[in-house]
Amino acid sequence: MADIIGNIYLPNKENKLIYLINGKPVMNPVNELVKSTDRLLVWYGTGTEEELMKKWETLVPKDADEYNHKPDPAACGSNSYGWLTPIAEPLMNLKEEFFHSHDE
Repeated sequence: MADIIGNIYLPNKENKLIYLINGKPVMNPVNELVKSTDRLLVWYGTGTEEELMKKWETLVPKDADEYNHKPDPAACGSNSYGWLTPIAEPLMNLKEEFFHSHDE
């Protein structure tokens, strides 16, 4: 049975809270610098650090470098303004027309 306060899971007799960075145990990842290609495992459940370290390669994907070189799908590189599109696009078009008409 988990000791849960809201959305906070607390360690108890049955479940442990274990953090591993790059396969090594750490007390609290808040105090660690986690780089973009580091692999962080936050484990809440049964088992020991030793058992998790043995399963490390299968538990934590190592594809961060691949994703670091892909475009961010949430980036602001598109011409879409989300829910503001009906307002923003006509204003941007007006801006384009105004500045281009004075350039000639």
